[in-house]
Amino acid sequence: MVRTRESRFDAQIISHTHTNGKGVIKFDKDLTEIGENAFYGEPLISIHIPKSVTTIGPGAFHGCKYLTTIIVPKHSVSTIGREAFAGCENLSDFSLPESVTTIGDNAFENCNNLQEINLSDRVSWMGANTFANCTNLRKVKLPKNLTAIESGTFKDCHNLSDISIPKNINTIENGAFLYCSGLTDVALPKSLARIGDQAFRGCSGLEQISIPDNVSEIGDGVFFDCMNLKVFKGKYASEDGHCLIKDNKLIAFAPAGVKEYEIPKEVTSIANSVFIRCNSLERITLPDGILEMGSHLFMECTRLTDVNLPKSLVEINVCTFKGCTNLKEIILPESIEKIKLSAFEQCIGLTSIVIPQNVKSIHKSAFDDCDNLKSIFCKPTTPPTVEGDYMFSRRVSGREIYVPAGSGEKYRTAAYWSRYASDIIEG
Repeated sequence: MVRTRESRFDAQIISHTHTNGKGVIKFDKDLTEIGENAFYGEPLISIHIPKSVTTIGPGAFHGCKYLTTIIVPKHSVSTIGREAFAGCENLSDFSLPESVTTIGDNAFENCNNLQEINLSDRVSWMGANTFANCTNLRKVKLPKNLTAIESGTFKDCHNLSDISIPKNINTIENGAFLYCSGLTDVALPKSLARIGDQAFRGCSGLEQISIPDNVSEIGDGVFFDCMNLKVFKGKYASEDGHCLIKDNKLIAFAPAGVKEYEIPKEVTSIANSVFIRCNSLERITLPDGILEMGSHLFMECTRLTDVNLPKSLVEINVCTFKGCTNLKEIILPESIEKIKLSAFEQCIGLTSIVIPQNVKSIHKSAFDDCDNLKSIFCKPTTPPTVEGDYMFSRRVSGREIYVPAGSGEKYRTAAYWSRYASDIIEG
């Protein structure tokens, strides 16, 4: 058999010729396995695998960047190992034999010239990142016996537009279709029970999607950056179709064309990053029953100008409004106790802010790069603890920090507040 690089010619090689540094290899008829990394990075252009081979080992043809054609017999190969053909960037002519049952992790990753692949119904398992970054892959037929689409299987397959998900699929793992921007329609099967984190993130061609009734678990950020998503249907969809709400938690938002939005009253918490980069959103109202807002919630919503925060909120989470460059005014409710890392960083439209009475801590960079924030009104009589380094932009001149009467000295001598001693005005 052909083993690892050090002993890869244990089998008789019938021909091993090179033309301009590019080779053609034919194997003898007794070969049963092509071993791990057997031809890693070799300058092959064509491979004819004999009928005796049952296994193509891990990394067997990894990085064979000149390889354009692989001929695999129809009824012998059952296993394709991890990274077996990864990085075969010119591979365009490949038919997966009907005998294959297992395909390892990253088996065809970075095969940028692959355009179509049909998987036999005998395939029962495909590993993670099987076709990741196959940027020209357009059409895939998935096997009927498959029960899971593993993590990153089609990650960065930007041109993938035609895929049918089999009826036996119960799990779509993390990032399975990450940044498949060519997908415009995906029919999720009734058998589906779990959708992993960021499974469809960056699928900017999607306009609608229906969640089957059997789904019981939806991960974080499943539909981040799906900017043309107009409506959710099926399980967890809100009445207006713009939200997915599970156990009173808002977990996804369909942002296409939405300028103003009022979050449904039954929502009591919002998952991380739900509204991230919703660039058409200008105004949003959050009901008073909301107790928790996830991190990066409105990050880089560059047109957002008006936010009505709930009176029940106790903290502004990490990067909640970072990069909201058109946000000119925001009223923080008196219930707020903590303003976390980079909460308002790069909000260059803010000119003033009132820090509520109950705020006990402000984290690093909470208002960093807010270069027009010159009026800060601090209501706490005891300076809030500063977690980290600078809270405010270091480029602002003429800043005024107003603190309660009798508290000026406390602020001027408090850790980190002392850096702004000359800006502090009492009364």
